[in-house]
This record gives sequence, C-alpha cells and structure tokens, in this order.
Amino acid sequence: MKRLILTTEGLNRSKFRVLSSGARLERYQKNPVLLLGHDWFSLPIGRLDDIQIAGGEITAIPVFDEEDELGAACKRKWENGFLFGASIAFDPITTSSDPELILPGQSGETVTEWELLEVSVVSIPNNMGAAIGLSANAQSPIPLLKRMDYKEIALALGLSENADAATCLSAVNALKAHNQTLSAARVDGLIQTGRTNGLVTDANESAWRSISAQNFDSAAVLLSAAPATPPAPSTPPAPSVPAAPAGQTIVGMLSAGNPGTGKPADERSAWTFDEWSKKAPKELSAMRREDPTRYEQLAKAKFEAVA
Repeated sequence: MKRLILTTEGLNRSKFRVLSSGARLERYQKNPVLLLGHDWFSLPIGRLDDIQIAGGEITAIPVFDEEDELGAACKRKWENGFLFGASIAFDPITTSSDPELILPGQSGETVTEWELLEVSVVSIPNNMGAAIGLSANAQSPIPLLKRMDYKEIALALGLSENADAATCLSAVNALKAHNQTLSAARVDGLIQTGRTNGLVTDANESAWRSISAQNFDSAAVLLSAAPATPPAPSTPPAPSVPAAPAGQTIVGMLSAGNPGTGKPADERSAWTFDEWSKKAPKELSAMRREDPTRYEQLAKAKFEAVA
C-alpha cells in the first residue's frame, strides 16, 4: 500500500527546514484529520493511519472518505497518480541557527522541535514529495524564517560578516540607545537656549520638550530665535521753566527771597513789564495765568510811566 510522505528534512522553497525527529505527534494522533489544501473550514476528506518516522521522513497511510464526493475524488486521483503531494501545518517550538544544521542555500533557521496540527494533500507541495506548511499560530514567538541575509546588516553595523542574528540585534539595540542619549542631550541644549531667550519657563517646559522630541527642527527654529531688543528709553526734554513746588506759583518762586539772606532769589523779581516781554515772554505769559495780581501791577506801572 502506498504511503503518503508528510515531510522530509530537505530544504523547502521557503529556505528553511524541519527536522522530522523533532515532531510531536501525540495530540494530532488523537484527531488525525486529512484535509485538502489546508481548508480548516471544510470537513476532512479522510484520515491518516500508521504514522511512522524513519530515515528523516514522516509517512502515513491515507484513508479517504469514499462516501464524501470530494474524498472519493481525491482517493481516485491519489491511486491513479494525479495527487501525491502533502503539506503539514505545525507550530514551531524551538529553532536553531547552528551551522551543522544549516544546508547549502538555507537562509531560515532549522526547526528542531514542532507540534503537528494537521496534514493536507496539495497539488503543489513546498517540499518535493512532501511539504512544510507555515505555522497556523500567528502568535508563535519563535521566528520561522530569517527573511533576510544578515551579512549585509552585520557589515553595516561594523561587525564580522559571519555575525549571527543575536549579535546583530545586540548591536542595533546599542546603537538605538546611543541615539536616544544623543537626542535627549540635543533637547536639553535646545530647552536651555529657549530659557535664555525667555521662551521656555517652568510652566511650559514639559510642552516644549514634547514638541522638541517629535519635531526637533521646527522647535529649534522657534526656540533659537534671538530675544527681542527692548527700545532704548527716551530722554525727556529739559523743562523750559523750573517746576514750582506744590502750592507755589512760578512768579512767586522767582520773586521769593532767599531764606536767611534777605536777597531776591532771582534778578527777574525786579524786572519791569518791558524787561519780561523782551527777556522772558513765556514766563510773562505764565505769570498772567498763575499770578494775575503781579502781572497787573507790572502792566499798571508800565502804563503809568507812559502817562
């Protein structure tokens, strides 16, 4: 009776391999369903009997459900040599990048332990005569494929071209931490500039730090602006007439004697009306407003002299 090859330890089209010796079949054997094309939403087309692991291969006897139209069609194609490829769906448990487990042309890690979920017959297997399906558990924490060549990454990081994934990851994390330190120092310097310019205060520093971390260049344009230069204070013009103390008129101040001397404080106290008009016309006008009696006396003396 023909046996169906479920999987081999050869390199598959996805550039990784699965060790048959690491298979855990206990739970699958309690429900050994055979599907068509990994269609989990349809009923099985059969089951697998007599699962064996030997020579790096896992094989089994397919038993098709002949009362099911699709199952009967698959059996007919299997027996007539039109359908013989298989594919497994599994959850990886452990993987390894040990060079001794890597085959020429392999870029993904080798799956050393895994749990079988289901087996399907397929038209195009991923592995000749068998197939290795990707894990149905998208949350599996173990990376199944490297998906990239670490050589170029290692060289870009200044490492040996033979550096493994763990070494590259460590270098990337160190570079990330260094960049974070530099970024923090740049923000500190910018905040200090903002304080010098009077734009950053204790009240708004947190907001400025957040803006600087998200868009440093824009924050730098705003916080690096030179502080505005306040206008120079203007010099008030010198008064043309001395300010009189409270309660005293300008003319009264000019006419008052110097205390303790009996002498006039200003020679203008003896001026005539004409002398005021010629020498200090503005003060004469002020006298008219502030000391009309004195003004009238000077004017009367002028008119009397003329008469």
